Amino acid sequence: MLITRFPVPIETTQRILLAAPELAVSPGSLQQTIGLAQTLAEELKAALQILLVQTRPPRERSPALVAASYAHLPLQRVQGGLVAEVLKALQPGDALVLIPSEARSRSRLGREPEIIARNRPNLPILVVHLPAASPARPQDGVLAVGDPPWS
Repeated sequence: MLITRFPVPIETTQRILLAAPELAVSPGSLQQTIGLAQTLAEELKAALQILLVQTRPPRERSPALVAASYAHLPLQRVQGGLVAEVLKALQPGDALVLIPSEARSRSRLGREPEIIARNRPNLPILVVHLPAASPARPQDGVLAVGDPPWS
């Protein structure tokens, strides 16, 4: 399911900012949404920036996985609140793609899109709810973010 808001023409987009709560998104959903955002950025001839937000300190290695073919994309990891970090990262000309956290196989994002929209009334926003995908396996050509390719 895709929920969108386009208060300005989408053709004016200069950068796609994909933001996700890192520890609460399945690897499959993250990979699918990166693919969607990459396609959108290519169609709009816009840059793509990925923002993974850790809303709490990790207890173990982050489960967020990124396909090796996406390793060339600009990826930034930050720690803090999702809304605050997204508002800090936004630039004029951005379109925001949000991935909701997944709890017990249900997508939820809460009020974050509404709060961001109130703070940035001219910001195009896409909220992507994807069905749960099967977990990626290393033999499928997927690497953990930050892991060297030989691990």
